[in-house]
Amino acid sequence: MFQPTNKILRRQTLTRQTAHTLLKIGEQEVRTTPVLYTARLIVRRLYARDDINDALACLWFVRHNVKYQRDPRDIELVFGPVEMIRLIKYHGGFSEDCDSKALLVYALVRALGIRARLVCAGFTPGSDRLDHVFTQIYYEGKHPFSYNGLWLTLDPTLDPRFTNYMCQKAQWIEFFDPETY
Repeated sequence: MFQPTNKILRRQTLTRQTAHTLLKIGEQEVRTTPVLYTARLIVRRLYARDDINDALACLWFVRHNVKYQRDPRDIELVFGPVEMIRLIKYHGGFSEDCDSKALLVYALVRALGIRARLVCAGFTPGSDRLDHVFTQIYYEGKHPFSYNGLWLTLDPTLDPRFTNYMCQKAQWIEFFDPETY
């Protein structure tokens, strides 16, 4: 029987190494019934169905139902997508930090068959500490900026303008793409 993931990492900040755990959790729970059902429920009434509209609907769902709240000091809480969907369903929403929110967006868009990756950024010079996590989707459609496709940012915590600014100020950025990992 499948057990939802609810990790508590005590006295451990999120680092590049523990970011691998996020990707594993996301990939394990993408094909579970609650994630597949919720993703399909989110997009079922969209007038125009394409990858961007589906992904934006998933982003809106997470932004609307999961408020931002920083983890307690010296404790890193990571809720898996199945557990987060259960909390939304039975409590009408809840609060969590950027890693769990990005993981839920990642799982929902992957459940819809959209190529996605987790992006982790660190701001402390010389440190492996991870400060922010968000999701990107790959868009293969025609657009004036690229012939090979384009990665679009879905940040359930910050406004996209701040995410772009934050990426410019980051000391390091690492991409966790299951297709190239």
